[in-house]
Formats: sequence, structure tokens, C-alpha cells
Amino acid sequence: MQNLEKYSYRTKRRRVVSAVSKLLSEIECPTENTKENTENTDETVTGPLPVQTLSHVTVNNATTPDQNCVALADDYITQDNAKSTVSTADGEMYSSSDYFVPHESWFDVPADLFSEEHSLSQDYNFDDGDIPDDCAEWIPSVANDSGDECDGSSACGVELSDKDKLVQWAVKYNISQDALSALLVVLQSYDTSQINNLPKDSRTLLSTERHVDIGQKAGGDYYYFGVQYWLSILFQRFPEAFDSSHLKLLINVDGIPLFNSSSMALWPILGSLMTLDSCPFPIAVFCSKKKPEPLDDYVADFISEMQCLENVGFDCEGRHFGVSLHAVICDAPARAFLKCVKSHSGYDSCERCCQRGEWNGKVTFPDLSAELRTDSNFQYKEFPDHHLPTLSSPLLHLNSCGLVSSFPLDYMHLVCLGVMRRLVHLWICGPRSTKLSQCQIAVVSDKLVSLQSHIPRDFARKPRTLQEYKTWKATELRQFLIYSGPVVLRGILPTTLYEHFLALSVAIRILLTQELLDHYLQYAQDLLKYFVASFGVIYGQDQLVYNVHSLIHIPDDAKKYGTLDCVSAFQFETFLGRLKKLVRRPQQPCTQIVRRVLEGHCQPKSVERAETVMFKRPHIEGPLPVTHVHCSQFKQYFASSDFSFMSVSTGDNCFEICGQIGLVRNILRGGRDKDQCYVVFEEFIDASSYFSQPLDSQSLCIFLVQKLSGVHTVFPLNAVTKKYVLLPYKSGFVAVPQMHKS
Repeated sequence: MQNLEKYSYRTKRRRVVSAVSKLLSEIECPTENTKENTENTDETVTGPLPVQTLSHVTVNNATTPDQNCVALADDYITQDNAKSTVSTADGEMYSSSDYFVPHESWFDVPADLFSEEHSLSQDYNFDDGDIPDDCAEWIPSVANDSGDECDGSSACGVELSDKDKLVQWAVKYNISQDALSALLVVLQSYDTSQINNLPKDSRTLLSTERHVDIGQKAGGDYYYFGVQYWLSILFQRFPEAFDSSHLKLLINVDGIPLFNSSSMALWPILGSLMTLDSCPFPIAVFCSKKKPEPLDDYVADFISEMQCLENVGFDCEGRHFGVSLHAVICDAPARAFLKCVKSHSGYDSCERCCQRGEWNGKVTFPDLSAELRTDSNFQYKEFPDHHLPTLSSPLLHLNSCGLVSSFPLDYMHLVCLGVMRRLVHLWICGPRSTKLSQCQIAVVSDKLVSLQSHIPRDFARKPRTLQEYKTWKATELRQFLIYSGPVVLRGILPTTLYEHFLALSVAIRILLTQELLDHYLQYAQDLLKYFVASFGVIYGQDQLVYNVHSLIHIPDDAKKYGTLDCVSAFQFETFLGRLKKLVRRPQQPCTQIVRRVLEGHCQPKSVERAETVMFKRPHIEGPLPVTHVHCSQFKQYFASSDFSFMSVSTGDNCFEICGQIGLVRNILRGGRDKDQCYVVFEEFIDASSYFSQPLDSQSLCIFLVQKLSGVHTVFPLNAVTKKYVLLPYKSGFVAVPQMHKS
């Protein structure tokens, strides 16, 4: 072989690889037992050698399998020869120490070419011209520069099936199983010709707007959809919600940060119809690194359109509708921002009464009977210390909006995130007289965790330990206040503290249930006044802050609007989180949100609100009465217009039928009448009051139940009237009516 010293390193490498491949191609692997072969092997082989035997043939005491060429090439393409391994065709692994290496005297090669200094990097990819065609079959595959997996193209050497391509796509883009299952359902309904007609780009498929007119207002990016735009869409999708000719609009304004490492925030104006539950829509979208200022510019388009809708109304498909602003639902800082009044930490910050706060290390409001504010004295600023100087709210221009009566106190922020979290904090980190021991905290936490299997599937969040209270969401705090707290705290929290907590729990349950609200509204108001007055005695006067004091004003909102859930921010907070997820990169977040919304994201999905009925998990385990042996058996049932989810499993099997509380043991369908559905029901025979103060629990439909009857009775499915949350307590269970589906 010619001297390679005058060539560059790259040329040396190419020549060496070519020479090695040529040399190895001249070496014939033994195919029969010849004398020459037997002299050079450690064991005698007769007949044609199988593949397993060929892998152990040796030459000059060195293993020389037919993968020698692989080993030789690997010496040149791996950086650490001593640790590298090569996977052979038959699945065996060989270390680099077993590779056959040609003697350096076979051809003239510089000695330092094989040194570690000149070893090739693992990231090096051979060009097409580097490897002769006759050597391509034994050169091991090298990962591409990006480290990505094979995408099914010819460069990978293997053409993937459509199924494998879909699998790789789902893994690469982290597609959820629900989304992938929905895609497969869609694909199965198409034939080949229809799939071929689909566009290649997502923007064509989704009809993405090429140009979005994003304006600059109030110091940020701004886009206005409009109220009438969404009312027209909702009318087409939910015509049954437009029975009345007068539409009541709910409005929400709140801010949410878009990124953890940036001050960029989203401040949309959200709307919802009083007659449509959980169908918010974005009236306007605003993105900036600061709060929208001035306020007049931020809400100018909304005020202008609402004035027109109040005075003229709007027409849709031959019908005329009037529109009024029914309520503005916000947290305390946002309400102060829209009303241009003192914030919740100010001395004159109470939005419902005219008392001036007192300083007890913080501003507190101890008076429970101060003069109430009205829309009239607010408009004429009869109490100027409550208002910001030189500023007036632009919402005063709307005839249907009272700046006191149309701003309900949102119980999600006030009660759940405010008072309930403060109570838990005082039990864990408060003064010695109210603080629980670590042992008591651990016992309560264990009880909460043990309740997880007993919480219905309708609740997305299960109970967590008491030590994690700082990260509890509003739904978890509501669940603790209404359902689990009265059970897990009994016998552990001191009697005085427990009865005080129970007063809040009972009062809020009354204000959340329409049947109880009709009979016990005044009693709930008295309970909340007692709770606030006792709060200062038990936990200290310095704890009578804005949130605690405002509890006495919540019954006024329930009297005007109905249950507190009718004017709560839960639906808007959920929608706000969905809007945030539409932002996929930091550049132009407002444009991204608008385009995604126009594509169809965050819009009501159902064209018709048809009832969805599903029977799931068929079985033959029973119990099945003899009179219904002709029925099919199921373990799960769901109806969108009914009492939510039913199952025979713990957590979703406690219901009330014909005034009796019991467990659903089986779900039946069909028989002589295929549309008829039944439940096999076993009732509790011992139902008593769980507590008697401050109100008998049976008046709230809360029972301590024990001892099942052991008798299975069949009822029509439509006889089920109420679902219960069944929580274990001592030798029985506490049955609490379920009021929420989230």
C-alpha cells in the first residue's frame, strides 16, 4: 500500500477504510469442513456451518465472525474503542477487545492513525462518497446529527408502515391518549380517497387567519371580538337558551401571567349568559407587561357596544333580543380597578358598608351593622374617601349596571381562597390557643388521604394532606369546607373551633342550595354574622380583615342572584386557564390567542345540546333478580342531563331513591322494553342526624347511615333523585348531598 503521509487526515481515513474493506472482501468465510479451516479453528466442524457456529470461528487465536467488517469499521467511527459495543445481526454483543484487527504490516499506514488522538467522533457522518458501494452493507448505521429517530424515509433504510408513522408522530409531539384516540376514530370513518384530499398544512385545515388586526390600546396589544359576535354564535348552537327575549350578560375581568420568567400578562374581558352554564366567551383580549391603563381606553369598545345593545338590542334570524349587564364577577382587586375605588387593603375599602376600618397591625372591619352603600350614593360619591380621587368608573355610563348591586362578592375568592385558607393556616401556624399539634395534623391528613377512593369521579381533584394547604386550589378548599372538613375534623379540632367552622360550612351550604335558600336565607345571614363576630374572639381582632368581614354581605347577593354558584368566578377562572394554554411561544401572544379562538379553540363545541346517554362496562356478575334476567348488566352509567355519573363502585354508587339512601348494586338495561333502564338498589336501614348544632343535619339532607338492609330492590332509573358523597365515619358513613360536578 502506498505511503499516506503526504495526504490529509480525511484522505488517510478514506484510503484506510477502502483498503480494509478490499482486504476483507478477499477473505472467504468457510462454508464447509476443509482441512485449511480445521487447522485454524479451535474445534472441529463438520458440514456446512450454521450461523451460530460461524460467530465463533477464530483465525490466529482472534475471533473472526462474519461481522469482522463491522468491528473494523466501528474502530474508526467510535471515539472510545475500549468501551464500544456493536449489535450484530443475530442479536449478540461483542466488545471492542474481541474485534479482529489487521496487522499494521499488511499495509503501510501511519501508526498514529489508530491512536485515540485520531479516532473519529461519534457525531461524524460519512458522506456518500466516503464509503465504497461494496462496503455499505456492513457499515453500521450512524445516528443523525439531531438525534431524532427514524421518520420512515428512505434515509433510514426501512420504510415504516402507516401505523408505525402514526406511533412515531404521537411520541414525538407528546400527543395525549385521549387526543390520539379521538384522531383514530376520525380516521376510521374516512376512506382512502377522502384522506388523500386532506390538506398538508394545519393552517389550511383550520382556516387560520393570515392577518389579524391587533390594535394598541391602554398600553398593550388589544383585540375586540364583541358581544354581539358571540351572541350570534351561541344562538345558532344553543337556541333553547334564547327562550326569553331579554338576555342577561355576566362579565368577568381578571389578569393572569402568561410566563414564569416574564411579566407579560393576559387581561381579557370575558362574558357569559345567565341562561348558559359554563359557556364563557372572550369579548376582548389584552396582553401587556402591566395592567391596562387608562381604564377608559381598555373598556371603551365594550361600553360603546353595550350602550347600543341596551338601547336598541340586536336581531338574529328574525328574532329581536334586548341585552342588559346583569353582573360583573371579579375578585376584589379587579372590582376595585373597574369601580375606581380604594383597594381591599384601604381603610374605606368595604364595597357594601360605609364603615372606616381600624388599624390592628392591618386594616380590620369589626363593625357588623354599619350603614350600607347604594348605587345612588356611589354614583354621586357621597362617601368620597371610598373613591379614587379624579377618577370615575366608565361603567357608570351603562344604565343596567349598578356599581354596588351589580358587583356580587365572588365566593370562590372570598370564601374558598380567602376565609377557608385563612382558617386552615390558623390551625397549622396560628397562635397557641388555636394551633393543632403535629400529631393532630398528621391524623387529619391521613383521614383526608383515606377519603380519596370515596370521592366521586365528578370531582377532578382528590383530597390532599393538610400540610399542602398552601397549594390547594379553590375547588379543593370548597370540597374541604362543604364535604370532607366536617367529617375529618370531628373529634380532633377542639369543640369550640369545630362548632365555629361548622357554622361557616352550614351557612355556605344553605347559600349554595336553592331548596335550602328558599327557607333558610335569613338563618344563613345570622350564622355568618355569628361566625364573623366569633372570629375576632377566637382568633384575635386582627383577623377581621376584608375577606372575613365581607362574609356578612354575601347573603344579599344570594337574595338577588340566587345560589352563589350563579355568580361565581369558577367558570371564568377555568376558561382563563384554557386561554393561557393557547399561547405557544413568547412572541405576539395576543395574535396567537386571537388566531386560535378564530380557528375554533375555546368555543362551545356542541352544535346541539342533545342528551348523551352511555352505558359502560357490561358484565355478568350480578346481582340480577329473577324477574330481570332478560336485562343486560352494566357497571357504569352516564347521562349529560341527569345526576352526573353512576357506578357500582365505591364513590359513585350512593343515591337517594324514593326518599331512601342506599347503594346501587347493578345497572340494568333492555329486556322486553329495550329503552327501559333499571337499578338494583340496597338501602341503609339506619339513618340519623350527623350533627344537631347549629342546625339539625337532617334539615340539610346530611345523614349518618349504617347497616345495609341486605335486600336488593329494582327501581326504574328515572326514580333516582339525588346523588350523595358517602364518607366513612367510625362504624358507618356520613352521606352528604353532592351539589357540584367539578
